[in-house]
Amino acid sequence: MSKQRWYITAAFVGLLADQLAKWAAVSVLPPGGATKSWGAGFGLTTYINNQFAWSWPIPNNVVIIFSILLFALGVFIYFRRARAQPELWPIWLIGSGALSNFIDRIFRHGVVDYFLVPGGGVINLADILIIIGVLFLASNTKKNK
Repeated sequence: MSKQRWYITAAFVGLLADQLAKWAAVSVLPPGGATKSWGAGFGLTTYINNQFAWSWPIPNNVVIIFSILLFALGVFIYFRRARAQPELWPIWLIGSGALSNFIDRIFRHGVVDYFLVPGGGVINLADILIIIGVLFLASNTKKNK
């Protein structure tokens, strides 16, 4: 299997894992319901984020339009840079995380978050994929300068 196919497969598996975890979170822990704590501020809960990232008060419809434009920009950048830098697997991580959250916005009218993190935040696997992708892109950019 080529590297590119492996990256696409890994991104697809991440998207499926996140969607399954969201389904399980909504099924097992209803929104605003019980919290299962692992200690040190980590745990599981279900939170439907009807707003933008970090609960910024931006309506869901605006976020959907913004997401489509951002996705189009990402596709443009990917194909523009793919010839010069074929190792763009972080884009696949970012794309799969963004797509998973976008699916939630369309079908659940908000993003399902389920991991409690220290400080009171609630995130999901899609957010983790996006963060990892951005960190790798940022570190690659610094190395190439």
